[in-house]
Amino acid sequence: MVFRPEAEAYFIEVLQQQPKDRWERFRSNKLLYQYGDFLGYALLSGDPELQKKIRPLLLLAESNFFRLTGMIEVLMTHQAQPSLPQIESWLKIAKLLQDETLDKERQARFTYLQGLATFLGGHQQEAIEAFYKSARTYPHPENASLLALQKLGQQIPQ
Repeated sequence: MVFRPEAEAYFIEVLQQQPKDRWERFRSNKLLYQYGDFLGYALLSGDPELQKKIRPLLLLAESNFFRLTGMIEVLMTHQAQPSLPQIESWLKIAKLLQDETLDKERQARFTYLQGLATFLGGHQQEAIEAFYKSARTYPHPENASLLALQKLGQQIPQ
């Protein structure tokens, strides 16, 4: 993964922009989610030089729900256990940063991530409750909570 100074300048500019209205914020948040993905992969790279370069960007990322959840999803998809304390910390921060631009799908996805982190932390019953909450929030076949409930032998909500 290559990280050039122009990329850093671009990300800092994007992070500091203030959307004018709800629609612009919604679109901006989608871009910031992808930015969070990038940071997650940079963290996973194991490259100390790259991680040093992204450190200031990580601090900026901690001020937006979408940036945090982008990082969290990448880390949980590729390497959840070693990163679990950091993921749990970011989930707590992200919970406080939710805003009105979150649609039902994104709300349910966040609850699923909370449940998955809880499960990986060894708290199965709390995780099941989070998965059910996610399934009620967004009862769609693509909701990952439905598969999680099924794998845990739970009744799938109709």
